Formats: sequence, structure tokens, C-alpha cells
Amino acid sequence: MQLMIVLLLFAAGALAADPHTLQWPDTYTISGTISLPYAEITEPFQAIMDIGAKMGRMNINNGEVTLIYRGDDGDYGTLYKTVPVTMNDTYNVMTCYALAGSSDQPVLPQTVLPDPTLYKYVADMKYADQDSMLYISSFTENTKNNNYTLIVTTDMKPLILSFLGFDRLFGSHYDEYVVTYDNVSFDKPDASNFIVASKDSCKTSFPGPGRTHPMTESIFHELMGPGSFEERTQHVQDAFESFKSRYGKSYESHVHEAERKHHFHHNYRFVKAMGNKRSSFTVELNHLADLSDAEMKRMRGYKNSGINSEFVYTSSVSANDIPDYVNWWLKGAVTPVKDQAICGSCWSFGTTGTLEGSLFIKTGNLVALSEQAFVDCSWGQGNNGCDGGESERAFEWLLLGRCLPTEATYPYMMQDSTCKDKTATCGVRISKYYNVMSTNVTDLKVKIFERGPISIAIDASHRSFSFYANGVYKEPKCGNTPNDLDHQVLAVGYGDVNGDEYVIVKNSWSTHWGNDGYVLMSTDNNQCGIATDGSFADVM
Repeated sequence: MQLMIVLLLFAAGALAADPHTLQWPDTYTISGTISLPYAEITEPFQAIMDIGAKMGRMNINNGEVTLIYRGDDGDYGTLYKTVPVTMNDTYNVMTCYALAGSSDQPVLPQTVLPDPTLYKYVADMKYADQDSMLYISSFTENTKNNNYTLIVTTDMKPLILSFLGFDRLFGSHYDEYVVTYDNVSFDKPDASNFIVASKDSCKTSFPGPGRTHPMTESIFHELMGPGSFEERTQHVQDAFESFKSRYGKSYESHVHEAERKHHFHHNYRFVKAMGNKRSSFTVELNHLADLSDAEMKRMRGYKNSGINSEFVYTSSVSANDIPDYVNWWLKGAVTPVKDQAICGSCWSFGTTGTLEGSLFIKTGNLVALSEQAFVDCSWGQGNNGCDGGESERAFEWLLLGRCLPTEATYPYMMQDSTCKDKTATCGVRISKYYNVMSTNVTDLKVKIFERGPISIAIDASHRSFSFYANGVYKEPKCGNTPNDLDHQVLAVGYGDVNGDEYVIVKNSWSTHWGNDGYVLMSTDNNQCGIATDGSFADVM
């Protein structure tokens, strides 16, 4: 009789259990997409997990990168990461790394589901025409208010998780992400998913420096791993300290440093995510990594006015006459890479660059010319100093009979100033200027071969350009119409690598950027508008 009563009480308790209690099983296969708008990341993923067996698999970017978590391998588990590796002379070689866990960082499967104990049921709802349930989680860490919204089906399968964080210190949102769960199965996955092919050939360390373990650099670890936000992002703090040391960065206050770290964090995420993609070029953090999007935009100061030269240039050579490779830097016609700093004067650097090259070809002397003179003195032609301009308007100023001074007597100041061209030493005058045939990459190459370095405008608005490191730059989001262009640079040569044709471009963001200040830009379909607005001049 007593046993019957106990069983009845147990059954009654089970029936009274809250049907909205959120919980996840230990086994699942989930595919979906994670988006981080502030870092310009959208990344498809597939997660195959058997958490009880300490095994998991993550396929990122449709399998371009694979992470296999084997918590049962070794004393503290082993993470096997297969990733496309690009070195100086090889591109996208799929390479396996076996990375052992440690007592403080054991390797365990990385969940892609949020901690269910943190969520509170709010209401039933319709989502994407499905009967669903809405859950929320809100809490505060230091100055950060964290707000999560989770929608699941009535049988407790996740549909979408969104996060929006607000930092009271800055009075603005500090982070946002959305995880969309497209296909969810809670069946136990087959053990074959966790087998590492050619396990013995996996390397045991990465080719470059670094102290952090890839476990901690997983975006899901950062967003859903155990511990506080500071604990989950300790690797970012370590990277930020290294960044400050490398580039001699110091900040005027703790608030200013926190703001710079915030920008660094999003740029760090972007660079790490790009490393998971098969690409013709690589990216890495550089001296710009603590800048905001608005500050980076200020450095892109090309302003298209629609002005074109009234002069027509007739080439003395045809496309069939030019060599496969030209590099005017090797011929001595290009001055060292300069740094425009946080001033939208890129247009002046592109213009001085083509004039320096033309003067070298004419006289045999390489003379650095004054960008500051263009910044200060060509307002009457429509240029706006540190707020933008273009080569054509700079040339129009010179056609008034003005002389561009030498840089030695009129140095760059990184800001607007008073015009002093009449008290500086004359460097060069021009008699005419010309435009490259718009959108014609072949004509651009002919002009580079025949006339030397050419000032060109490009679309540099993408974060991939800001953190370009090496390889042939191909950005699928790049535009090539006049309205897409926002940055003026210098085309100093052209060539090809493994069939990828490129133009050699000198930037004005210092040698800390790119490949010692240079980038190889693909010529495919007038990539990023490299041939949309090119110009050069006859020097006197």
C-alpha cells in the first residue's frame, strides 16, 4: 500500500512538471548560421555532438574548416583542427593540427546551444509559421547589460537565438549576434563523425607565434562557453596587450582604452573568421585594429566629382607589345610607403605618387613631392583637404601654373593647414593630365608600362581590405562603379601568380599595413574598380 502511494505521488509530480522547462539532450546534430553584424561575419556551421562521450565535431563554412573534439584522447583531450593554410608559396593547403588540452583548458565538445538554466519562458508565439515558445535571459556584468532572446519549437528544438548587449559606460550597444538553427536532430550521431583521418600526419603546433589555444578562440566558446564574459574573452585581452606593445599604443584614460579594446575585439573576430575561409589572400591584425568603422572611413577620402581631362592621350604601344610583368618600384620610380594617418588625404598620395614616377622617368631623379601642398592649396578646385578630394582636381590646380613643392620643404602634417606653396621649393609642374580608359583593365596595364605609376581610385570600404596581409586581393562584395570608389592609391605595376592576374598597388597606410604597404589587387572584372578612374600627367 505504501509503495502504491509513493508511485502515485511520483506520477502526480511528473504530471505537474512545468511543460515550459527548457532543457537540451547530450546528443545532437545541428546546422545553421551565426551572424555578428559588428564584425561583418556571417558563418555557416554544422555541430555534431555527443557530450556524454566527450566527443564533438564542428564543420565551419561548409566544411572548409573542421574541428574534432576528442575529450577521450590523452590526459586532457585533443582538438584536431583541419584548416586551409596559405604560406608564401602555397595557397589553401588543407592541413591538420593536433592540439592537446591542459589541466586548465581541457578539450571538451563545444556546445552551440545556450545554457537552458538561464532562460525564462515568456509566451507561446508563431515564428516562421510554426507554433513556438519565446524565452528571454537578461543579466548584468560590470557595465554591460546582456539581453538574450531564444525561440524554440513546441518540442524544444531551437529556431533562433539573438543577443544584444548594451554598455552603460559608452551609452551604446557593444555587441550583437544572431544564431539561426536550420536543421536540428537530437538523435545520437554515428561515432564515425569523430574519427580523425590521417591522424598521425597532423602537426602538433601552428607555424606562427601565439599562446592561446584554439578552443578559446572558437566564436561559440566566446558566446556560449562557461564563465563570465571576461573569462571567455581572456584571449582577446591577451591579444590586445600584445597589440599595444607591438605598435606602441597608449591611451589617455581607462575609458578610452576600453573603447579601443571594444573596436579591437570586433576586428579580432573578423580576422579569426577570415582565417576559416578558403581565399586567394590572407588578413591579419595591424596598427588599425583599434579603430572604429567611422575612423577607418575617414582614411578613405576619395570624392568623385565626375571631372575628366579634356586632353586625350594616344598610346605608342598596343596591348600586344607589353610584357607580362612590370614593377616600377624595382626600377626606382616609387618613393617609400608613406602614412596619411587619420586624415582623408589618400587622394593627395595617389596624385604625388604618379607625379613622382613621371618625374623619375623624365629626369632619372626620384624626388618625394608634397601631399600637404595639395591638402592645403587645392580647395579652389573642389578638394577638401583632410575631408576628401581626387587627383583630377589636384591636377586642375597645377594647370593654373602652380608648382607642386618637394616634400622636404613642405612636409606632411596629417591635418589641414595654411597654403605655403609659394615659400617652398618647386618640385614639379605639369602641362597636361589624362585619364585611363574607364573600366578598361588592359588600358590601365598599357599605361602603367608606358607611363609609369598611375593614380587610381578603388573601393576599399571592406574590412578585408583594412586587414589585408598578402596574396591576390579578391573581395566578392567590392563594387566598381564611380559611386563605389572611396580610396585613392597608386598602381605601380602588374603581373600574375598561378594564373591570377593582379595590379601592384601602393597604399598610404604605412608599412604596417598589407605587404609592407602594398597589395596585389585582382584584375578580374575590374575588381574593386581598379580601372574605373585612373589618371596621370605630363610633367615639366
